[in-house]
Amino acid sequence: MGIPESFSRLCRSYIDLADRFQQLDVECMGLKKRLVSLLRSIKAKDEKIDALAAENRRLTEALEATTAKYDALKSWEAVMGDNLKALMAQAEEQADLVDETLQEMDSDGVPGLSAEDRQILEQFYADPQQFTGREANGHQPVLELATSSEPVKETA
Repeated sequence: MGIPESFSRLCRSYIDLADRFQQLDVECMGLKKRLVSLLRSIKAKDEKIDALAAENRRLTEALEATTAKYDALKSWEAVMGDNLKALMAQAEEQADLVDETLQEMDSDGVPGLSAEDRQILEQFYADPQQFTGREANGHQPVLELATSSEPVKETA
């Protein structure tokens, strides 16, 4: 074999090697991209696991605190005998009556008043000065008489 043939063979081998190297390089880049994607997924899963573990710890602590509160309140059940439970039920009934009364007051401000009495109240709310200010004839208004510490002077 002569030098030109050896040189040709060497060039073909080099070209073959370069083609194979290029294919390996393309495959290697594809594998690296897949590896990066896989590593990102693993990292995201690890972060999710850490977040879930932290949430689990927080919920466990909250559960323990709630259980402790429940246990503390449960001990009060023994202290609350039937007599105290009956008193609590009676107090709840009274609270219901108060709520009902407040609702009635909201719907009818002063139940049991005549129409004339309601009109006087409306006049007072519209112009309190009419009932509390000095009258033109010099008499002291009724509301001031009721709240005054001075004795009432009767006029003849």
